Amino acid sequence: MQAFKDSGIYNDVDKNVLIRQDLINFADQSALGKVKSLAMAPINAAQKHGFDAGERANIVTAWLCQYQDAVDKKLVLNQTTLDNISAKATNYTGNMSKAGDMPYNHSALNFKMQFMQASHKIFLQDLFNRVLTKEEKLRLAVFETVIS
Repeated sequence: MQAFKDSGIYNDVDKNVLIRQDLINFADQSALGKVKSLAMAPINAAQKHGFDAGERANIVTAWLCQYQDAVDKKLVLNQTTLDNISAKATNYTGNMSKAGDMPYNHSALNFKMQFMQASHKIFLQDLFNRVLTKEEKLRLAVFETVIS
């Protein structure tokens, strides 16, 4: 679907801050030249075929659900509506792109705190997210409570 491709959120997956940043920084500091590319090959393959594939499935599903919701509500599918669909899908999935990075991921706490970001974002989106409606936040909170 062209509207989804135009949204650009599919391309944000390989810029996901949860996994990529520290692995690259670690490899940059500990490997040189060919050794670096050899060392990164399994990590890159695992990320591409594991993590990235899962994140893409997640964001595609969220975007399609938001799109279907807009169609069901008979909204005009203009650029503003499509931008809102993309914003909701991004927020619904935790906004894990570089744009949604938590500030402590850019400090000395980075290496220790990078994996705390997911649980912090999930908790905070239920309380403070300005893109999702109260009903959406409530449904997410109930779902997250059940699966936790």
